[in-house]
Amino acid sequence: MNIRRILLPAGALALMAAPAIAAPGLRVAADADRNGVVDARDLTARGAGPATFLPNLDDDSGRCARAAAAAYRNEAAVVRPTARTVAAERCNDASDARVNGARDLADMARVRVFPDRHATRDARVTLRLTGGGASNARLFVRRGGTWMPARGVSLTGSDLRRGIEAAVEGKGLVTSGARRDVRVRVTVADRGRVRRAAAPLRLARFALQHDLLPAQRVLALAVSADDRATARSVPSSLGERLFEPALDGISTRTGSIDPSLLTRATALGARGQVDFEDGVRGALAGTGIAPVAFRMGMADQWLQDQFEPGYVEMPARGGVQRMRVLLRATTSGNIPRATKADLYRNLGNADLGVADVVVRDRGTPFDPSLDNGGNLESLPPSPGFPTGAALLGSAPRRQPGRALVATLRAQTDQPVILLDTSWLAVGHVDETIHVFRADTPRGFAVGVADPRLGVALMRRAQAAGHGGLRFGDPSYEARGRTIDEMLADPAWLAQNEAAAVSIDGQIAQLVASGQVTRADLVPLPVLMAISAPRKGSGTDKGLAPAGPPRAAAIVPDAVNGLSLTPRLYVAPRQHTVQIDGRDLFESEITSRLAALGVEVRFAEDRLYAHVNGGDVHCVTNALRALPPAR
Repeated sequence: MNIRRILLPAGALALMAAPAIAAPGLRVAADADRNGVVDARDLTARGAGPATFLPNLDDDSGRCARAAAAAYRNEAAVVRPTARTVAAERCNDASDARVNGARDLADMARVRVFPDRHATRDARVTLRLTGGGASNARLFVRRGGTWMPARGVSLTGSDLRRGIEAAVEGKGLVTSGARRDVRVRVTVADRGRVRRAAAPLRLARFALQHDLLPAQRVLALAVSADDRATARSVPSSLGERLFEPALDGISTRTGSIDPSLLTRATALGARGQVDFEDGVRGALAGTGIAPVAFRMGMADQWLQDQFEPGYVEMPARGGVQRMRVLLRATTSGNIPRATKADLYRNLGNADLGVADVVVRDRGTPFDPSLDNGGNLESLPPSPGFPTGAALLGSAPRRQPGRALVATLRAQTDQPVILLDTSWLAVGHVDETIHVFRADTPRGFAVGVADPRLGVALMRRAQAAGHGGLRFGDPSYEARGRTIDEMLADPAWLAQNEAAAVSIDGQIAQLVASGQVTRADLVPLPVLMAISAPRKGSGTDKGLAPAGPPRAAAIVPDAVNGLSLTPRLYVAPRQHTVQIDGRDLFESEITSRLAALGVEVRFAEDRLYAHVNGGDVHCVTNALRALPPAR
C-alpha cells in the first residue's frame, strides 16, 4: 500500500475535530426588516423573510458600454462575432470580481458582522456564500477601506472585534426558485473551537412592466437620412391605390429583377417607415413622452421582439434601489438581437441591465420566435393578484424556450399563463390581446381581437347600402375588394370563423387563470385570412418555415398597438372602407375604447409593419414609469 504523508497547517487537526457551537457574541445580519439599513434590529426581525439582493446586471462605471461600442463598430462584427464581441456581450457589473464605484456598491445588498469582543486577535474568520443560489452570487468584504472578494481575504479576530462589512451581488436571473436563496455564513475558528452564524438573503424577483404604466420613452427604429431622402419619391398621402401589381411577390422571386422595380420597392419601404415615424411622433405630441430614434448595428424594425423590459428592486436607505432589466430575446430566424452596444448607446448603461436566457432546447419543439418580446406580455396587478401575471404564447408542437418559461416561473409570485398561439402565422400574444384601463374593481380590461365583430361590421355596412365600397390597400388579401365581394366568399368567412374559435380558446385559458372574467373583455374588430407558410421559407419575424395553415390579420390589427398612458393609445390606421368620411373600423375602435376612458390616435403602419406580418406594437418598445415600491 502506498501511504502518502499529508502535511496539515498547525492547529488544523484541532479544527477538524472542533464542534460547531453557537457561542455568544457572533452575530451576522442582512436587511431582514427591509428598511434599507442593517442594524441590530435585523437580528430579531420576525416574519419579514430574507433580505433582498439584486442581480447586478447594469454597467454603472461605463466600462462595458465602452467595450461593447468598440466591439461593434461595424455591421460585420455583429454578423460574425469574434472573441472580443462575445466578451463585450457578457460584460456587466457582476461579470468582474470588483466593486465598480459607489453606484455599483449601491446595487449590492449589505451584510454586517457585528463586533465580537469574545474573539481573540489570533482567531481565523471566513465569510462565504452557501445555499442553492451561491454559484449565482458573489460576496465582497471591506478591508482597510477597500472592497475585495471575500474568497481572497484573510480575516482575523482583530477584524471581528471591530466588526466586518460585507456586500452581496447577484450574477443574473435564475431558472429555479431554489437558486434565488443564499446564506452569508460566518465561521470563526478560535482557541480550538468553531463558531458559526449566517444571514439569509434572496435574489430580487424580476417583474415585467405592464401597459397601464405610463411610457417615459418610446422606441422605434431610426430613419436614416438616406431613407428619408429616398421616401421623397413616393407621395406621403398614401391613398387607396398604393401597391402595384408588379411589386407582388418581389421578396420571393428568383433570377434577375428589373432594377427600376427594386428602386420602386425600396422607395415604398422608405416611405412607409417615414410615415410611421411621423405618425408616432404626432401621437406623442403634447404628452411629454420622449421619442427615442433607436439605432442598431443592423437595421431591424421589430423592436418589441428584441427585449421585454422589467425591473428588480431592493430596499435602500431612505427608499428603494431599482434597476431596469431588459430580458433580451434569443436570435430568431433572421432577426439579430440588439447588442449591448445598441442598448447602451440608445438607453444608457447606469441602472439599466441586460439579462439573457440561455437556450438549451435542441430536440424539442422550440420556436425561437416565441421567445421574442411580442410574445411576452403581462396582466397588471388586481385584487387578489398583487403581482399580475405573465402572458406567453405556446403550444405542444410550437413552444418558447423552456429556459424562458422556467425563468419567469422562478419569480414564484408572478404566475405564467400560457396561451395557445399555434394557429397564428407569427404566433405572438400581442396579435390578439392588449390590456387597457377600466373603471372596474379589477382596474383593467382586456382588448381582444375579434374577427366575428369585423365581419359583423361589414354586414351592418352592407345592410346600410354600402356593400359596393372597396377596401383600401391594408394587405394583399383585401386589396381592392368590395364589401359585397368579401362577404360572398364562403372560404374567407370560414377562415375568420376558424380564427374566432381559436381566440375563444385563448379567452377560455385567460378566464381559467382566475385573473380575468368575461366581463373584462372588450372585443375590437379585425379581419383575418389563413394560409400555409411556404415550405423552406420564412419572414422577417422568424415565421416557422413549415406546418399547418396559420392565420394573420389582413387589416392592421387594432390590439397590436402602443399604450402611451392609461388614457392614450396608438392604434394602426385601419384602411377598411370610408363611410361618411370615416373609416368603418376606426369609428368602432374609437367608440369602444372611449367607453373605457381611452383616447385613440391612429398611426400609419401598413407599409412599414403590417405587410411584413406585424403592426404598431411589434415595431415599437417603451420604457415605462415603474410602479410604487412593494
